[in-house]
Amino acid sequence: MQAYPPMTPPMDKLWKQITPSDFAWEQEGLDFLRRQLPDHEPYRVWANFEFIAQDSSINEVDALVLTPKGLYLVEIKSHPGEIAGDASSWVWTCDGRRRVFDNPRLLADRKAKKLASLLKAQRTALAGSAKARIPFITALVFLSAADVVNRLQGPSRLQVFTRKNLLEALTHFDADWGHKKLDRPTSKLIARALEEAGIKESLRARRVGLYELGELLDEADHFQDWLATHSETGIQRRIRIYLTRGKPEIEAQTLQKAARLEFRLLEGLEHPGILRARDYQQHDQGPALVYEHDPAAARLDHYLVGLGSERRLDTADAWY
Repeated sequence: MQAYPPMTPPMDKLWKQITPSDFAWEQEGLDFLRRQLPDHEPYRVWANFEFIAQDSSINEVDALVLTPKGLYLVEIKSHPGEIAGDASSWVWTCDGRRRVFDNPRLLADRKAKKLASLLKAQRTALAGSAKARIPFITALVFLSAADVVNRLQGPSRLQVFTRKNLLEALTHFDADWGHKKLDRPTSKLIARALEEAGIKESLRARRVGLYELGELLDEADHFQDWLATHSETGIQRRIRIYLTRGKPEIEAQTLQKAARLEFRLLEGLEHPGILRARDYQQHDQGPALVYEHDPAAARLDHYLVGLGSERRLDTADAWY
């Protein structure tokens, strides 16, 4: 792997890194991106920021990239080794070890839609011109490790790029390109909308009671699961926050009822295959359920993918 000297981007007009990177691999991926992109308008990048969407979910963005070709939300994944899988789940293999996780493009697509909706709601930024509009945000995944082997096939490979083809994806126009190129006024419009929307430093340590929220473990339309650490004891828990803030009253009440029911069902249940609910608290975004955390635990669908087809058949024979 070729080594590059660290590059900490200044907070200039065209490249704004809102939060310093905590991880060397993350910063190295951003540095590679910056070296590849032209340093002039309408090119702009906003890196390492978070926003609170209209559904009250907390969303972290690795990079939002504006080029004449379009506006892109880039999700950076820096796993070395091999990446395989399908449109639902990916399998990462490195040094003989396998890990299964959700296709990150699904999360990136969800973030892109939420961010687009948030920017379109910034009326002050859009009030300057009747033609002012926020362009479509395309989500893509950047496999930033220099030696990664991309074995994804078919639909699972769409909008997934490595160092070899990332710049082409962001800037190359096909001969049959029929869309309007983004220009400097569009670049400034997006900058104003982002500022008005209140994008800010990515706070990886939000709180639920005495717990500090860290890594986002999972999410769906109505909840987010966070890895959390108790500020006094250091005990780690899994915290599920039901996203009720900003929802219509009937929908919010339904989610609150679901959270209470989930807690009542799992609080007294003890089973080695089920995480036990330990506490029920309130968060700014909605009800928060505190679960035991098992670092080795896997979602059932991920577990089955990790077994492989032959072992899945053996497991099925044992159960049915």
